[in-house]
Amino acid sequence: MGSMSLALDHSLTYRDRRLRNLPHRLRLRAILRLVRASVAGPIDGYADFGCSNGFITHQVRTAIGARDAWGFDHQESHFDTGRDLYPDIRFQTVNLNRPADLAMAFDLVTCFETLEHVGDFKAAVDNLLAAVADDGVLVLSVPIEIGAIGLAKFVAKLALGYDLRELPPRPRRGLAYLGQLVSGRRISAFRDARDGWGTHFGFDYRDLDDFLKSRGIAYRAWNSATTRFFVIKPAGAARTTPD
Repeated sequence: MGSMSLALDHSLTYRDRRLRNLPHRLRLRAILRLVRASVAGPIDGYADFGCSNGFITHQVRTAIGARDAWGFDHQESHFDTGRDLYPDIRFQTVNLNRPADLAMAFDLVTCFETLEHVGDFKAAVDNLLAAVADDGVLVLSVPIEIGAIGLAKFVAKLALGYDLRELPPRPRRGLAYLGQLVSGRRISAFRDARDGWGTHFGFDYRDLDDFLKSRGIAYRAWNSATTRFFVIKPAGAARTTPD
């Protein structure tokens, strides 16, 4: 089938054995442990949003024994290899910035390393919550881009030559962003309105915590290495304070 670019085959970051991809491989192990602990036995419906070519979708479906699996992403081209590799997954395009109106609900909904790339994370979370069936569960992971980890990531990205032009124009924006990180202020101040983000610049998981709290949504959240995990039960009677 020829080579697949990293842009279209995000599974390469999980399958490549180089040291630089160790965090991705560890995250996959954590994801599989988490979904096994979050559902009781085989389930009927599972949906993965931001599925790329379905690599993790397939891993999760196998781990929990889901009878029916859907993979949603914003680009049809992501499914080119997925439909060949995983014919048991139903792929469909969805723009999480817009009302998805899927007319279906799932016992398990997952969204891994995706919310940092959407333009409107609140609209995206609303879509994810709406896709969860009664007594279902939503499992999320997002990158940590604040604190000491975020500072280390930002310095490393500068050293690797990451382009800062995605940040809104302002004088010395690199130094301004660094100052925001060091001071502990919200780096989401650097995110303006747009359809999506290619980088993680400006993603602040505290905004996601605040949004869930404002909605009275039951959830648990914790940090592990460079990732923050969320387990959310929209139908829960009470909100659980994050660890």
